[in-house]
Amino acid sequence: MNYRIHSLKQVVLFLTVITFLGLVTIVRAPSFAESFDFGEKEAALSMTDPRYALGIIKPPINPVKPVITYPSVKVTYNNNQSYSGNYYRTSRTATIRIVTGNWTLDDFYIGVRYSPYYFQDFGQVQKQNITFIPVSGLDRTYEGKLTFKKDGHYGFVIEGPTTITGQVSFSDYFLIDSVPPVIELTFDKEKEEGGFYSEAVTGTLLVTENNFDEKDVKISIKHKPPGQNDFMNIAVSGPFKNETVTSFSKMISFTEEGVYKVDITYKDPVGYSAKPINEEFSIDKAAPVLSVQFDNNEAATSNFYNKIRKATIVVEETNFDPELVEIEQSASRNGEDVEPPVVSDWRSDGSKHTAEILYDADGEYSLAVSCTDIVGRQSEPYKGEKFVIDLSPPSLTVTGIPAGANGQTRVAPIIEYNDSHLVPESVDIQLEGQRRGVIRDIKDLKAESTGGRVEYMEFPHTREMDDLYTLTVNMADKANNTVSETIRFSVNRFGSTYALSDETKALAGTYVKKAPDVSVTETNVNKLTMNRVTLFKDNLSTTLKEGVDYSLEQNGDADTFYQYSYRVHGKNFLEDGMYRLSFNSKDSAGNLSDSSSALEGTDISFVVDNTAPIVSFLNLEDGKAYEASEYDVIFSADDNAKLASVTLYLDGETVREWSGSSIDELVSRREDFLYTLKGDSKSARHLRVVCVDAAGNQTEKEVSGFYVTTNWWVNIMNNEQIRILVYVGAALACLLTAFMVYFILSRRSKKRRKLHSEPSHPGVPMPARSTSGPFPSPYPSAPMPAQSSTVPLSPQYPAAPLPTEGSTVMNPYVYRGKDKEFPQDMWENKLRSDQPVTNQLYDQLYQQSQHAGEVGESERDGYSDASDPSKLDFGETTLLAKRQTDETTILDEHRG
Repeated sequence: MNYRIHSLKQVVLFLTVITFLGLVTIVRAPSFAESFDFGEKEAALSMTDPRYALGIIKPPINPVKPVITYPSVKVTYNNNQSYSGNYYRTSRTATIRIVTGNWTLDDFYIGVRYSPYYFQDFGQVQKQNITFIPVSGLDRTYEGKLTFKKDGHYGFVIEGPTTITGQVSFSDYFLIDSVPPVIELTFDKEKEEGGFYSEAVTGTLLVTENNFDEKDVKISIKHKPPGQNDFMNIAVSGPFKNETVTSFSKMISFTEEGVYKVDITYKDPVGYSAKPINEEFSIDKAAPVLSVQFDNNEAATSNFYNKIRKATIVVEETNFDPELVEIEQSASRNGEDVEPPVVSDWRSDGSKHTAEILYDADGEYSLAVSCTDIVGRQSEPYKGEKFVIDLSPPSLTVTGIPAGANGQTRVAPIIEYNDSHLVPESVDIQLEGQRRGVIRDIKDLKAESTGGRVEYMEFPHTREMDDLYTLTVNMADKANNTVSETIRFSVNRFGSTYALSDETKALAGTYVKKAPDVSVTETNVNKLTMNRVTLFKDNLSTTLKEGVDYSLEQNGDADTFYQYSYRVHGKNFLEDGMYRLSFNSKDSAGNLSDSSSALEGTDISFVVDNTAPIVSFLNLEDGKAYEASEYDVIFSADDNAKLASVTLYLDGETVREWSGSSIDELVSRREDFLYTLKGDSKSARHLRVVCVDAAGNQTEKEVSGFYVTTNWWVNIMNNEQIRILVYVGAALACLLTAFMVYFILSRRSKKRRKLHSEPSHPGVPMPARSTSGPFPSPYPSAPMPAQSSTVPLSPQYPAAPLPTEGSTVMNPYVYRGKDKEFPQDMWENKLRSDQPVTNQLYDQLYQQSQHAGEVGESERDGYSDASDPSKLDFGETTLLAKRQTDETTILDEHRG
């Protein structure tokens, strides 16, 4: 049975396999292509195909893989010189090579799309019939040529058969342009005779080009308005307009006056450039503008000028002709006509034209200018006012003053002057001597509008005429040309003259802290044969040494004055004192000279003072009070040289000043300085004195904290002796008061201690409870417990016996339970309550007793020192009383 089942399974399995193979055979039955096409499928079926195992198909005998050649296309050109990518200037010939492979030439399509203009769309594709010739040595390879001659743009395409690798194809796009572009610019109006436009014009730009692209047109228009030097760029907007299929235009407007520069270029994509347009023209719609400007318009007075003037003639005209400018001038000098200045050549800068006229000579001038343009338009004429150029100052001549030695020479100054435009009131002539001052001895005087003459009288031969003289002459003309001349001369008939430097003049007769060098110039007609410098200090004199104490410099010669410059060094004046310098000399003529006697004002005396004044108050001190309605404050101020000023300040404000004659008067009378103070002081006063001497040395002295008053309290508080007595009396009163208080308190304390005292020794009988102790029981009617009575305590604190009435009490105020002490009254109060003394109540009483300060630090025989009330002071007694009150309160609260 089992065997059959096993055999049946084998049968079923075998049938299943056969059925499956049959289905595979049906599904994979070989097609016609699989039976014969071993090339594409690479020997058709594999020998592993299950159909071979079943014998359904038989494998071929010696299967061969067929060779397949795929088609291809290659195009080359004879002209590969391109511009801008795919633009060419000449025709192109394409050589087409086709490999047909397993196909034929009929399977290839060659077409061309063409348009003569870049901006037009292509037309339909035109098939090209090309003759192909087999290429020698190459199987199934053919070549043909296709030529592109005309200008235009081409679309070239070749389409071949489709294979398993895709379709064979070729495409190309290019343009041929062999004609250069042309650009033109025309205007809607004609130019005037001078080559300009008299009104606005419109230009038309025309571009002829088969492959036009307006972005390649470069337009540059620059405009220079009248009167401007620089050109400005003008933007041109708007698109080009199609005129024909190959021509394009743009309108450009020129509306403003001025000069225009137009530059237009165009370069097509192939690289051809059109002939550029470079046009320059002007638009002149207005008459010429004329102006005349002078570089110097600062007249000295009215129309008089003392500097050269230059007139600049400017004509604003786009189309300028110098022949059309008329210039009229007039010129005169001293009433006679002269040749006017020459007009320079014209300079042009665009529409601005300039000429200049230089007026650089004295004279009276006028100028008038007018201008016309070539169209005949007239400018506004210019006619200026007359003006005068005066570059020369008035002429001046001085005579009568000898240039050399004048020992016995005649001296009589004469001044002569003239100018055609003189301002008479500006004439100032002054002769002044250093000693004599202004000389007014005039012999002759003539003054006219164009000049004058001044003659001084001859200097007499007297010693008083010896002096250093200065002649000053000043005058001006209407053009503000001035003449100023200073002539210094010396009249020395009787010896040398001396001149002090400005610094030495300032030093003479002054008080200084430090003296500078002294500079003196001695002038003499003749050369000195001897000179000496003497220094006087107080009552002593010293002859100074040249090269050590002073320096000497000599100038001049026999033809001029001899000058000797002395410089006495400041180191000679270091100490305080009064100094005087004397210069003595003898000239070759035998004249003796002395600076101290020769001329007034040449005496050199001064004081050196580095010591400050001395100031002291005579009747005023710091911190004192002065009882008076008025008080005269007296102070002294002295100086080794001279006091210049004394200033008194009261509480920071100036109340009195002494200076000059007032100080001199006090010093001459040998009196001190005095100032009266009012006696109304309510606060401390402050007085300060500032003394300054003539040399600037300063001293200050001050007194502060004083009073001048009639108020008795202020006087007492500010009188030191009285103030000390008051302080001592107050201190004694305080001590007496303290003693009295202490005495009264001590008496009261003794009485209180005596009142509260009780027996404190052992064995003294205890008084009855109702009257015992200074602190009676709060329950006087309560019975005294028996002597054998005990107070019930908690187990922690065993009962302790209470003393009986009349028993010996070691301490009537303190009772001790175990290790804690309590007031006796606390126990008595507890006995009168109905509640037992528990541990809680016991602890509460103990804490209360500690708070009240019952237990002392020192104990004797287990009892507090409080056993003797006489030893407690008043404060301790009060504390015990308060403690008993607090304990009673606690027991009452416990009962409640």
